Amino acid sequence: MRIPTVRIVSALALGMLIGFSYGLVSYKFDLFPVTVIRLVKEASFDDDTNRVGFRATEGRLMLECPAAGTDVAVLLIAGQSNSANHGETRHRPRQGVVNFNWFDGRCYRAEDPLLGATGYGGSIFGRLADRLIESGAYRSVVLVPVGVNASLIERWAPGGDLNPRLHTAIAGLRSRGLDPTHVLWQQGEADAMQGTDYASYSARLGDLIDDMRARHVDAPVFVAVASMCHNPGSQAVRAAQRDAANLATGVFPGPNSDLLDSLVYRYDGCHFSDAALDELAGWWFEALLGPTKGLAGEAGQGISPR
Repeated sequence: MRIPTVRIVSALALGMLIGFSYGLVSYKFDLFPVTVIRLVKEASFDDDTNRVGFRATEGRLMLECPAAGTDVAVLLIAGQSNSANHGETRHRPRQGVVNFNWFDGRCYRAEDPLLGATGYGGSIFGRLADRLIESGAYRSVVLVPVGVNASLIERWAPGGDLNPRLHTAIAGLRSRGLDPTHVLWQQGEADAMQGTDYASYSARLGDLIDDMRARHVDAPVFVAVASMCHNPGSQAVRAAQRDAANLATGVFPGPNSDLLDSLVYRYDGCHFSDAALDELAGWWFEALLGPTKGLAGEAGQGISPR
């Protein structure tokens, strides 16, 4: 039986429409095949896990790194996907926000996706940098993201395969006459999924901070509460993150990102929506300026959504 040409054309058109629509959805929500394509692209950078991350500088404006000073903030940002470029929407910060690319040791005008971390979407931290400059607290902000999606804390602690990323970034900054002024830790979802207990998470986080202190990074460390991703999260991980704060050792609470627990804030049930990226930028701003205003202790312990 011969199928009418019009039916064949209609079926092909419908198939193309379905394929195009799914392509848009898979790109937005990081579904198959986009996930596989991105993983292959990232893996093709280098077999060394310390070289995984976004580092395409084509079209990026290279800048002179700013000279160190009290009006320059240097944010070393580590953790997993929600510390990196996996947010829903991209952002291009204002003038004065610089992205230090630890892959090549150079500075570029910051824009999402930030050089140095995994992912191809948006980030909290360009938005945070805008707030820091707009407030008058700093003239310039240098962003140094090193985050890797789905990474456990044991991979960042001394002896872990991602620990050298921190060392390389710190050494690269120092070659430019800069040192971190703040260390931001946004991680915990992978450990919640794995079932890491309180004692283990606390010990590894303590080892990680001790390792940075041993490398003469004296900057305050801010630890976010983060454990939720496609599940309610982990009380053990949250408690370990809260209890890490210790004024005597220069460790302060970051924001409690687990409070953003609806699809309004997590476009795929895990990663941050545009609304959440803006909200968290504000919470991180309050956390970073809190110690200088006598507010330390509240930022990570339960800021509620506005």
